[in-house]
Amino acid sequence: MFYILDRTYKGFLTVIFENFERKHYDVTPVIQNKFSGVFFEQIIEISTDTTKAERLLKNTSSTNIQNFYKVFLSEKQDAQKALSYIIQHIFLSKKDILKNYGDVKVLLFAKT
Repeated sequence: MFYILDRTYKGFLTVIFENFERKHYDVTPVIQNKFSGVFFEQIIEISTDTTKAERLLKNTSSTNIQNFYKVFLSEKQDAQKALSYIIQHIFLSKKDILKNYGDVKVLLFAKT
C-alpha cells in the first residue's frame, strides 16, 4: 500500500498518524512528484493535517524529532519507509527500537 504525500515534513508525519488511525502498518510513504504508479497496489493520497502532525510530535522526544527530520530531509524512499516503521514501533511497543542494530531498518535509519 502506498500513501502519497506532499513534500513537507508535517505531511510525512500526517502519513504516520494516518497509519495508526487506519491500522495500515505496512505502508510505503511516497512523495507526490516521485511516484510513478504501480499496478495492483492500493494508493491513498494524504493531505497534510498540521493538528495530526503536531499531536505525533508532542509525544516524541526532542532528540528523536531531530533524527526523524534528518532522515526525512535525505529524501531517500527506503530511509523514509524505515523511518515510518521505526516510529510505528516506538508508539506501538513503547520501547526504544533505535538501539536494535540487528534490525535492518534501524541500521538503515542510523546510516542515513
